[in-house]
Amino acid sequence: MHEMTLCRQIVATVSETIDKHMTPTCVRLAIGKLALVDTESLRFWFPIIAKEQLGASPQLTIDTVAAVACCQDCQHEFTIEQRLSACPNCHSYHYRLCSGDELMIKTVEVE
Repeated sequence: MHEMTLCRQIVATVSETIDKHMTPTCVRLAIGKLALVDTESLRFWFPIIAKEQLGASPQLTIDTVAAVACCQDCQHEFTIEQRLSACPNCHSYHYRLCSGDELMIKTVEVE
């Protein structure tokens, strides 16, 4: 049910962003691979919440953002599949996540 709450916030943000006389036709999201978001559930809830709050059901497009980390010991940048991954260069776990945990609205198309 976490995704239903996310949808409510996404739709509220879209509603606040566009002019009240505009109808959104497409919402594009960027969701990081490690963002802990069930995109199928998000796809299920989005049209329901959008219709309820906007009176329209815009298309939802989701771009998955790769998880990229930067090792703080050797400065090597690498992609990771899970949070507790070691640097493939020096095997350190001391890294900073550069991308992959975000959820953001990239674009809203309107008519």
